[in-house]
Amino acid sequence: MINTMLIPLKTLMDQDMTATDEVISSFIYPADPDIEGFLKTRAIKFENALKSRTYLLFDKEAAHKGELSLLAYFTIALHILIVPEGFSGNRVKKLDGFSSTFCPTGRCPFHPTPQGGGFSGASSINRYPR
Repeated sequence: MINTMLIPLKTLMDQDMTATDEVISSFIYPADPDIEGFLKTRAIKFENALKSRTYLLFDKEAAHKGELSLLAYFTIALHILIVPEGFSGNRVKKLDGFSSTFCPTGRCPFHPTPQGGGFSGASSINRYPR
């Protein structure tokens, strides 16, 4: 069993941005390029914009030897932006600052449909019919 430790991305960023960049760039996850891509292209931006908090899971024994071996990470979104139907992609980007991806069903695990239906899909931005 691997002995692990959890470090907030913000803590690592505050201590040494060069080391942070090296750790992030070394993370490889071929099973899902979106997971790898988020960490490499958006995690720091979202952290700085107070949109999410990312936590990095390291091999503790390697860290004690001076090596940062990133095993996994997870990110917690701090808010969800609900955008009415009819907003253009550009207008959404101005509101959100980053993204115009939408939950394909118009609902997410945190918000039922306006009619009180079930939950499905997940996204940081959702479009609801008026």
